[in-house]
Amino acid sequence: MTVLVGFYIFGALYFFLIWFQAFQKDTNLSHEQICLSWIVLTIATLFWPIVAPIATLEKRKEC
Repeated sequence: MTVLVGFYIFGALYFFLIWFQAFQKDTNLSHEQICLSWIVLTIATLFWPIVAPIATLEKRKEC
């Protein structure tokens, strides 16, 4: 169980860093867009451990 939790934490941090780097490269954002981007980035990182298994199960159903 600990390995699974570690995997999810590592995955969330990995994706957060990728999205954060892309976020930093975009310099043409208004203050409102920056705030919205932070909200989306935070929500995506927090819910990644929930969405990933659901997406995997849906993919398996298609095959």
